[in-house]
Amino acid sequence: MDSELYSRLYRCEDCKEIRDPNGVFYFINGKGEPSSRDYLHVTIPVGHFGDVVNAKVWVILTNPKGDRNDSLVGLSVDQFGVTRRSQLKDEDVKSIFNSQCEYFKQNKNKWHPFFLPYVELLEGIKVGNQPISFGSGDVCFVDAIKCPTQKAWMGFVMSDEGKKVWDNCLRKRNMYLVKQLELHQPKIVLFCGTSGLIKAKNRGVKIEESRTFSKKLKLTIRHIISEGQLKQISIDFSNTKVNFLPKNELKLVREFISNSIASQHSSPSFQ
Repeated sequence: MDSELYSRLYRCEDCKEIRDPNGVFYFINGKGEPSSRDYLHVTIPVGHFGDVVNAKVWVILTNPKGDRNDSLVGLSVDQFGVTRRSQLKDEDVKSIFNSQCEYFKQNKNKWHPFFLPYVELLEGIKVGNQPISFGSGDVCFVDAIKCPTQKAWMGFVMSDEGKKVWDNCLRKRNMYLVKQLELHQPKIVLFCGTSGLIKAKNRGVKIEESRTFSKKLKLTIRHIISEGQLKQISIDFSNTKVNFLPKNELKLVREFISNSIASQHSSPSFQ
């Protein structure tokens, strides 16, 4: 764990003055008193769902769904004996990081329903000779925006305050996702409707583009090459409608992803 990066991330309050109730405001500032009926606790930013250090595949999404019932999205600073993110101790940061890494291992078969279409899409796809497994920590979801929003991200980001959150978290101020990519250097990255959120140099050079699937889903293969060696395969999904794919199309998308990984994974420079 890079303690400097994750300490800054979990203690981040840079958007606390962005007051739109549909955005991140209540997740950063909370609401009311613990004894009040409308009380909302302060939550901790979600750096990742899953083993960000060792996962074979990263899935890049926009931001956590604002469901306080989820064990990570709703993780309260109260549980660490503080009232604000900035008061978290170093040992708290380590505990939070580990709990986010263990999400798919500790909560087996109790994951948030949001992830289930991705389980259906990716579970069992081979990387090398080994099929990947969510329960074993082979897949990690890493959000571009680290705080949940009350309203869906696409409905919030186009507002003036939404753009400020985007700037603070990803584009100008902290660039948390970019720094995570640089730090952990995942081998295989799927950008699910999120490729436009970061610069092309962080996604690689386009190698191949798939045909368009029936739900207007198009996949693009990109490679990051360093010193003549393949360092990363990324696959850009043109949208996030994975959960709406019919069974026959889901099978074709799985085959496309699997073949794209297999065709490059055998390269000695990619081991």
